[in-house]
Amino acid sequence: MYIIDSRMPEKPADNSKNLFACVRTFLADEAGAVTIDLVVLTSAIVLAAVVIVITVGEGVTTANDKIAKCMTIQAKMYGKDISYQKQLKRIRRRCGRL
Repeated sequence: MYIIDSRMPEKPADNSKNLFACVRTFLADEAGAVTIDLVVLTSAIVLAAVVIVITVGEGVTTANDKIAKCMTIQAKMYGKDISYQKQLKRIRRRCGRL
């Protein structure tokens, strides 16, 4: 079904000429280049975030292991009949090596 409009020609134009004109317009248009730049920038940001999360995650895991060992040392000292000051010195010495 065709809608008759005074602006539109009655006879459709040659498709091969329109195709070449569309391709030429597409290649000359720079709006696509901005989109590609944005995609590259976004992927770089995501990659940087992943690297940071992996690096921080390893550090947190290491710190968590050290804290767990230190708490184990403190738990062993808790039940002994030693003064509190001596317990603190021993805990500092043993936990300081971790």
